[in-house]
This record gives sequence, C-alpha cells and structure tokens, in this order.
Amino acid sequence: EYTKDKYQGNEYAGVVTGLAWTAVGGEILFVETSLSKGKGSKLTLTGNLGDVMKESAMLALEYIHAHASQFDIPEDLFESWNVHIHVPEGAIPKDGPSAGITMVTSLVSAFTQRKVKSNLAMTGEITSVSYTHLRAHETPEHLVCRLLLEKKKKK
Repeated sequence: EYTKDKYQGNEYAGVVTGLAWTAVGGEILFVETSLSKGKGSKLTLTGNLGDVMKESAMLALEYIHAHASQFDIPEDLFESWNVHIHVPEGAIPKDGPSAGITMVTSLVSAFTQRKVKSNLAMTGEITSVSYTHLRAHETPEHLVCRLLLEKKKKK
C-alpha cells in the first residue's frame, strides 16, 4: 500500500519543495527558512536532520554569504539576521547530500523575499564552489525538467 504526500505549495518566501530518495522511490519534503532579528551568524537547524544534511545547510549558508552579490543580497543582512532552517515532519529522520540545492534556494528566497514557483521541486548536491547535478521536477504534473547545471570555477 502506498500513501501520497500532500503537495502544499510554496506560498511564502523561504519555503521550497525538495525531492528525497527513498527505498520505494521517493517523496517530497519542504525546506523552510525563516529570518529573525539578531546579531547574525546564528544558524538554527530543526527537523531531525542527519549529519550530512546539517553540513549541507551550513555549506548552503556559507555559499550564499560568499556569493551574496550574485543573488542581490546586501552583505549587512548576514550581520543583523539569524537564520532558522526547518525541515518538517521531525519524527522522520532525514539525511543525505541531495538537499543542498533546496537549502540554497530556500535561503536565497528568504533573504531576498522572492517566492519560489509553487510547482517546482528540486534535488541536488552543492559544493563550496558549484551546484552539481541539479534536477528539478515540476509538480504535480510531474513534468521532468532535468537541469544539469555545472557552474565552472572562474579562472
């Protein structure tokens, strides 16, 4: 017997739909980033995340901080706002590197207050210098928009 995850859409800046691999195929998960006034440099992670997902979240924040100008994010925002990344359904353990691009997108959305298209879900690992193997799927129509992006390091 299979159960379907209910697709809720992304109605707020900072909320992004990710795709997760499971033994029976996959599921969607939401990554929610919120900002709160503070001294900055504080990252809170909630939602029963494993070590690899925690590392992806830290790397995602460092990546957008290092590339803030490319995303039109004022540098001073990092000094005056604390970041909270939450992946709902905390009772279910979540781990693996493929949520990296979803976390970057969620963070950029929160810092710029630009919403992500509600019918877009993504999976893909990031590194400190590039996005790798980004795959985006349009939902609920399940139109596959495989985007293989390689951002090359500038020489």
